[in-house]
Amino acid sequence: GIDFLGIGYDLLNGNPHGDVDTPIDPGFRAPVVSLTYCEGDDTQCATRDLRDLQPIEGWDLPEFACTQAES
Repeated sequence: GIDFLGIGYDLLNGNPHGDVDTPIDPGFRAPVVSLTYCEGDDTQCATRDLRDLQPIEGWDLPEFACTQAES
């Protein structure tokens, strides 16, 4: 999600399945870019669900997916 935008990742120490001590991937590192966010009550400053502020340097698109199963 948008929470990971700009964050660093260590490919050598990373483990997408998590660590035995913590469910978080140990490869995540401090942000590698500095993001700025628009201020104010403008809805264009927020993500589509109005949950998070959207960085000025980024943009988002809605993503739709579906699956079909037969038994």
